[in-house]
Amino acid sequence: MAETGILTYVLTAKHIFDYQDYGYRIISRSKRLGEDPEVVHLEVIYFYPDADLAVVAFASRRQYTVAKIGEPSELKKNSQVYIGGWPGVDNRDGFQFTPAKVTNPRAKDGDSLAYEPTEAGEDVYPGMSGGPVLNEEGHLMGIHVGLMELDGDGEGVLVSAFLREIREDVDKALVRVTPDVVSAPPRGKGDVGLRRQRAAERRKREEAERRQREQLEAERRKREEAERRSQELEAEREKELEEAERRAKEEREAERRQREQLEAERRKREEAERRSQELEAEREKELEEAEQKAKEERAAELQRQREQEKRRRQQGERREREQIAKKQRQVENEISLASARGVDYRKLRDLLAAGNWKEADKETGRVILKVAHRESEGYLRYSDAKNFSCQDLGTIDKLWVKYSNTKFGFSVQKQIYQSFGGTKEYDYKVWRKFGDKVGWRQGRRWLEYGELTFSHQHYRGHLPCGICGVNFVVSGGGVYCGKRVGMGVQVNSSLVRRLIDCDI
Repeated sequence: MAETGILTYVLTAKHIFDYQDYGYRIISRSKRLGEDPEVVHLEVIYFYPDADLAVVAFASRRQYTVAKIGEPSELKKNSQVYIGGWPGVDNRDGFQFTPAKVTNPRAKDGDSLAYEPTEAGEDVYPGMSGGPVLNEEGHLMGIHVGLMELDGDGEGVLVSAFLREIREDVDKALVRVTPDVVSAPPRGKGDVGLRRQRAAERRKREEAERRQREQLEAERRKREEAERRSQELEAEREKELEEAERRAKEEREAERRQREQLEAERRKREEAERRSQELEAEREKELEEAEQKAKEERAAELQRQREQEKRRRQQGERREREQIAKKQRQVENEISLASARGVDYRKLRDLLAAGNWKEADKETGRVILKVAHRESEGYLRYSDAKNFSCQDLGTIDKLWVKYSNTKFGFSVQKQIYQSFGGTKEYDYKVWRKFGDKVGWRQGRRWLEYGELTFSHQHYRGHLPCGICGVNFVVSGGGVYCGKRVGMGVQVNSSLVRRLIDCDI
């Protein structure tokens, strides 16, 4: 937005600097053929206390195009704007501008701007926070900071909030659409003194800029020295790791030879034991033949007793087989509670069998966290939903489908989602239609978890929603879900994708 000397000032969103103690760098890619990208360190100039805005600067000898500051009062409802940024979703790559129209030019406290995309297939995606909001002339009207909680429209902060608390050094470097006009004083006897005063002020500004450039250059050299030392330490660590790996390889080779020696000794012992058992078997056979001759008189009696014992044993075995077959038929009528993560689904099964839908929904949220090993954190990440166990997802779905008589379950919800054209790719408009259909939204508003009916007589696909009571965090997107149904759309969409991948 502004440039003076080698300093370039940038206006962006404050919330992207969550870790203010860390050093930030930016990479600028040149459009000139053969010119390498430039990596420069970013310095925070000012965080606005009452607005999601931040002014940062970097030093570079390259020339960058500076955006002109527009006039926010010119924005009206349905005005055309363009939102720029880097989408943090799988199917988007690189910087993009999303066409949109203004839905509320003075949202919230008067410094906020609301807008919605105007082209099919284009959206204001997570990860675009901090990008510019430009009008049709390319003038900067605001900064994109996220999505509205109520209806999912884009939200920006107008540059009017930035201009009210602008620093003097930044203000002097701004390029405005309508620059301030200062009347020139009449020439007269004091003209020479005035020129001297202005020259002195100019020299002061140049001296201040020079000192600032020297300070930034000194800091840059310190950082480069720290990076060089870090690289040297990393090289030393890699050398130590290679040496440790070599020693470990030698130790493994010695262990392998020792195992081979022990294995050869074991085979010798087993061969000796086998020969000893064969000799013992031969001696036992000779003893049996001798005993057989002495027992000829009792042979008939023993044969009768053996036949009776055989009949009793056969009857017992037959009764045992009948009992096993009976138990097998009972097991076949029940749903397998198999789990790849060792999760016990008996409590969920009993709650569903009793028709206790609300408690069963809460238990569903608990077992989902347990399958993903996220009980202590209390939330799922995008990758947890993406890699969720197919076996456990199928077990949970079968229990819900059976005991609700095919009214509830993940597979039921997937059928409804696909009936609106839903695919494995995330589409927020399809997701809103789905929320209206299963009773998670009313009057363009996502319901709180406590507002759900939990009734078998209402919407098909209404449950399970225990996943909606779980906190979600999606990396790179800024999508958060607490107790409001449907706000974790990226994670829910990933579970729909997982259902398709698992063929559930």
